[in-house]
Amino acid sequence: MNFMAWGDESGSHAVRDPDVYLMAAAISEAKYIDQLRGPMEALRLPSSGPKLHWRAESSQRRAQIVDVIASLPLDGFVVVRRGSKFDRSERQRKKCLEHLMVSLAELGCGEIVLESRGRADDQRDADVVDHLRRRRMLSSDIHLSHQRGPAEPALWIADALCGAVSQDRLGEPRYLKTIASRVTVEVLEA
Repeated sequence: MNFMAWGDESGSHAVRDPDVYLMAAAISEAKYIDQLRGPMEALRLPSSGPKLHWRAESSQRRAQIVDVIASLPLDGFVVVRRGSKFDRSERQRKKCLEHLMVSLAELGCGEIVLESRGRADDQRDADVVDHLRRRRMLSSDIHLSHQRGPAEPALWIADALCGAVSQDRLGEPRYLKTIASRVTVEVLEA
C-alpha cells in the first residue's frame, strides 16, 4: 500500500441541504507530500488564521484553491451522507467514516490522517476502525492517525473537497467542475 490519504469532514448548508454530512480524503503517494503541503501553505493568507478553511474564503479565493488542487498529484474521494432529521452528527460521521475507510483501503491507502477534533472524538474514530477490523471489513495494516489542522496543510485539501462538493449540491458547480475528473463522489442515503 503506497498511498496515503488526508481527510476532513463538514456539514452541508443546514437550510438548503439539510441533514447532509460530507467526509473527504485527498489521496496521493506519500513521496509527494511536500508537493501537496507547499502549494497549500502558499495559499494561506496571514489574515486566514493558522489554516486554510473553505468556509472563510471568498468566491475568488475558492476558485484559486481548486485551481491549485487541480495541479497537485492527488485524487479526491468524497462521501456524502443524507441522514434523517433524527440523526446526530456523530452518527453521520461514523457512517461516512466507515464507508470512507473501507473505500480508501480498497484504493490502496495504507495510512489515513484525519483532522483531529480532540482526544475523545479521535478515540471515537479509532473505535470505528476497530469495529471495521472486528467485522473483517478492514485489515490491520491500515493505519489511522490524527493531526491538528494547522499542522498539516494536506488536510486543507480535504476541507476544500468537502466545500466544492457542498457548493455543487447547492447549485454552484464551478468549483467541483475544476477538479471533477479527479474526484469520486459517493452518496449514501440513510
